[in-house]
Amino acid sequence: MRLKAAITGDLEQVMAQEYALASRAVTAGVGKRTDVLKADLRSQITRARLGGRLAKAWRGRVYENDGINAAGFVWLKAPKIVRAFDEGVTIRAKGGRWLAIPTEHAPSRGRSAGGRSSMSKRISPKSYVWRNRLRFVPVNPRLALLVERKKGSRKSLVMFILVKQVKLKKRLDVKGAGKEAAKALPRDILEAFERFDHDDTA
Repeated sequence: MRLKAAITGDLEQVMAQEYALASRAVTAGVGKRTDVLKADLRSQITRARLGGRLAKAWRGRVYENDGINAAGFVWLKAPKIVRAFDEGVTIRAKGGRWLAIPTEHAPSRGRSAGGRSSMSKRISPKSYVWRNRLRFVPVNPRLALLVERKKGSRKSLVMFILVKQVKLKKRLDVKGAGKEAAKALPRDILEAFERFDHDDTA
């Protein structure tokens, strides 16, 4: 009876220790892979030249739960923009209107709703400071230009290119990054398990 009680007690203790070790390893592995996935998605945005601000919009969080069931979640604050470049969509102007694409001659910012110059308002034909100088030049049924003639000069510059639709090429691979993260997760957990086990027995 005493021998049986001793063995049972040791087994329960070992199992509890192993469970605690596995919980730590799963939490650490999920945490590492969540950070790696977030960094990968941010890097995709940067490489696609979609802006550092959009890249930082990716967020990541780890839910420890009871450890052994830890989960990682990576999300975006601007999903519509990223989805367009992830899937490669066609954007069409509504109501037979035009989509305006600023050229290198147009300023990067327009003016605010109050009519004052604003560094935060994205440039458009409506927010262009000298929009009364813009002249509509049709090229074909699907293409036109908005040009401005400079004061004291006969030279005109194209400020906006007008199109009926524009095709956004696929420049991101969000699903692919997620699949790679899922594939690498077991290795991260195993490495964490071996590291914690070594530290505990050292």
